[in-house]
Amino acid sequence: MSLFSRTFIFIAKLAKLSERVNYKTPKRNTREFAPSKINKKLQTDEWFIEGHQVITISPPENTNHHIIFLHGGAYVIEGQDIHRKLAERFVLEHGFKVSYIEYPLAPEKTVIDTHRVVIQAYKEITSKNPTDKFYFFGDSAGGGLAIALLQVFREKNITPFPIHTVVVSPWLDVTMGNERISEFEKKDAILSLKNLKEAGSMYAGSVDPKHPMVSPMFGSTENLGSILMFVGTHEVFFPDCVEFAEKLKNSNGTNAQLIIGEELFHDWVVVPLPESMNTIKTIVNFFKS
Repeated sequence: MSLFSRTFIFIAKLAKLSERVNYKTPKRNTREFAPSKINKKLQTDEWFIEGHQVITISPPENTNHHIIFLHGGAYVIEGQDIHRKLAERFVLEHGFKVSYIEYPLAPEKTVIDTHRVVIQAYKEITSKNPTDKFYFFGDSAGGGLAIALLQVFREKNITPFPIHTVVVSPWLDVTMGNERISEFEKKDAILSLKNLKEAGSMYAGSVDPKHPMVSPMFGSTENLGSILMFVGTHEVFFPDCVEFAEKLKNSNGTNAQLIIGEELFHDWVVVPLPESMNTIKTIVNFFKS
């Protein structure tokens, strides 16, 4: 682990980062993906579904490689500047289109609203770009949402099915019921188990929190396509990610790989660290393979 990573973890622990987020009254209308904040070299196409932003960011050169970006934030926090900067990197440095969806969040909305808006957004994005190759990218809660959507797309025969999916530190079970999680909680400088359970309950609403649309850990892993998963050894999601990766690897119609970040923390890919630079290169190569 790099010195930068060690410093980040030290500061996160010192600041008690895991306890500072207010999940019941999170900030709203931060508009981190407003067209005015996007690099001026890039083209944008913004529209709204039920008041929720959808924006496609395109490079100056034509491309048919198209990432659907599902941000993390425990289903309660809007996309942050670090998400925008990562999306811009995919576009500027690697020539992808990126479509970002500011999906409905708890506590105001629940999983039913989130799925409805994201599925409608996906249909509109793919309709607007009929010759593109589509990929899912999701971090943390966005990673869990990406896997849940793959399961829904399979069941409802929604096409085009994403060619590749990358999930970073995905939240796969909002109940956090895995007995091994307690071993990792003390290592995790980012996430609070108490807050996660609260946020997961708000996101589920009236839906059983173990329903696959909320917690894809409990859904079928057959025919989900090509999936690349990342998780750090110092995060509470580690046990679930390892268990889920084994299920994926033993499933028909699913090709999955798990990359473990030794001593790395939750969602390290979206933080500008040496480890994340190498991981982004791996993601780009996977998408374009």
